[in-house]
Amino acid sequence: MSNVHNIFGNLTKIQATEDEGEIFDSLKNFIDEFVSVLEILIVEDERNKNNLRWYSSNNLIICGMTMLTIHEELIGQLIQEYKKKHGLTAVIRKTESIFNKIVLDQKNTMQSYAHLVDYKECTKRFLSLN
Repeated sequence: MSNVHNIFGNLTKIQATEDEGEIFDSLKNFIDEFVSVLEILIVEDERNKNNLRWYSSNNLIICGMTMLTIHEELIGQLIQEYKKKHGLTAVIRKTESIFNKIVLDQKNTMQSYAHLVDYKECTKRFLSLN
């Protein structure tokens, strides 16, 4: 009977590792996505200073910011689901801490470009997807 217990114990560990991997992959994608949106904002800020904004830049920025918000919510939900399944492990504590720091840094960085972003439209699009 103890062998059966060990098999299930190993399956739980494998599942936890897969769940952790999914969170790590999502976190990496979130950072990559943030960098992409930031690059667009930097270019558009320069264009804005020179009165050379693209006609489609507003929509591009809104889509990028909406996707960042969706991705942020997804990672938050993945972390909560992980906690429900596996408890508050050292890995998830550290991951959640890193995620919260990244989100805070992202929000602080975005303050410099707030004049380029229509946050009301971003919120409207985000809510329409839920």
